[in-house]
Amino acid sequence: MVSYDILLSLPSYIGYLALTLFVWWLLHPDSFDKIAVYAYKLMAYVSKQHRKRYIAKYIEHDVAGVLRRLEKYFKIDLRRLKIEWADVETVELFSRKNA
Repeated sequence: MVSYDILLSLPSYIGYLALTLFVWWLLHPDSFDKIAVYAYKLMAYVSKQHRKRYIAKYIEHDVAGVLRRLEKYFKIDLRRLKIEWADVETVELFSRKNA
């Protein structure tokens, strides 16, 4: 006989993993961002869309680290960087209208 106890307890293991990741995200958001960058790097091989997300997250993570180091020396409040991609056609159209 095959025991299906492992399959029945699988949702609880997934729940424990999700809870652990959530608590870790609350306590250490910077290291969680680094793991997200590595996850995006793995998905970057799948499509161009994922590659753009990886590049954006990589730059955001690096800039956030530099901003944290600057905040130690200067009393400034810097926001996180958010990178948005633009279409080439949109940029060309915008430059033609404003030229």
